[in-house]
Amino acid sequence: QSCPAVPAIVLGANAKELPNVCRGAQAAFGFLAPTGATLPERVVIELAATMPDGVPADAVGCYASASKRVVVLRFAALAQRKTWMGARVTHDLFAGIVTHEVAHAIVRCHLGERALPRVAQEYVAYVAMFAAMPMPLRERVLAGLPGTGFDNEGQINVLAYLFDPAAFGANSYRHWQRQADGASFLRRVLEGSVIRDIELD
Repeated sequence: QSCPAVPAIVLGANAKELPNVCRGAQAAFGFLAPTGATLPERVVIELAATMPDGVPADAVGCYASASKRVVVLRFAALAQRKTWMGARVTHDLFAGIVTHEVAHAIVRCHLGERALPRVAQEYVAYVAMFAAMPMPLRERVLAGLPGTGFDNEGQINVLAYLFDPAAFGANSYRHWQRQADGASFLRRVLEGSVIRDIELD
């Protein structure tokens, strides 16, 4: 199954899931295109009942670099968890997870063989996800994740991400909102000139 507006192939989606997967993928492409990121010719998105081996048990999606494939929990499996990032699971939230993971796929395509700290990649993916959410959902999720955003780029580090990924995502979006030119700022993040974080083994 292919999405009509973006080069995305969807595996394992039912009739209710497919439109939301495509909506999420389209949001990621549309949001990151103005940054000048190199967009992939094709993204494969697989819906699964469980995450692949080696992926944390609480994960709801991942980008598998080896197979260059996005894997996201099926809506029914996601709904069994009741909430994600503190918000009740809905089709809009499901689409947002797809946006996040497809953003990772786009970033990896853009980087090619070049390295970029994981935390910088997560920053971009979370910003894309929050920016694409319908405003009522975004406000509801942010309300459940108190914070004012990062005060400076030095605070955008792997320790903050590992301590609380959801709070990291919310504060990334709040920080990004304060930038004078959001697309230009993300372009510099992708260049590696903004977030110069240490990596932990």
